[in-house]
Amino acid sequence: MFISEIYVENFRIFGSEKDGEHLKLPLNPELNVLAGENDAGKSAIIDAIRYTLLTTSRETPWLTEDDFHLRGNERATNITIRCIFQDLSEREHRFVEFFTIKDGVPCLYVTLRANRLENVQGKTRTNIYVTRHSGEKGDGLVIEGEIREFLRTTYLRPLRDAEAELSGGRG
Repeated sequence: MFISEIYVENFRIFGSEKDGEHLKLPLNPELNVLAGENDAGKSAIIDAIRYTLLTTSRETPWLTEDDFHLRGNERATNITIRCIFQDLSEREHRFVEFFTIKDGVPCLYVTLRANRLENVQGKTRTNIYVTRHSGEKGDGLVIEGEIREFLRTTYLRPLRDAEAELSGGRG
């Protein structure tokens, strides 16, 4: 099973599909390399996958208000991130009720939707509600509990200073 495509809308650098600022990135089953200048969206792509699938790293990823795309002075109120998995094997039978059959081939769509609600019931902080659904349009079964645990990924942070990162110490 591999992520064959990632779709990102209103997340950080990526804006709305309506404005043509979203991302629809096909991926290969083997090696994929993200290269580009600073602030080109490389980390946003990785974090979009991390938020959608969750991660087992020490840093639990939580969406914040800053993750919602800012266009001019207006911040988006919703985020959509969709990962499409293909080449499902016999081992992925636990996801069968979440499959979508496309062109005769089963695939797994995992769509994260986040909604930002400001000043709910007189509160000054922003509330962010996140759901994960299956289905081509993100309207399928909710992905939660045990199934979400099977999708959890391991994220290895980039080693910017390998000696410091690998040395013993606290934690």
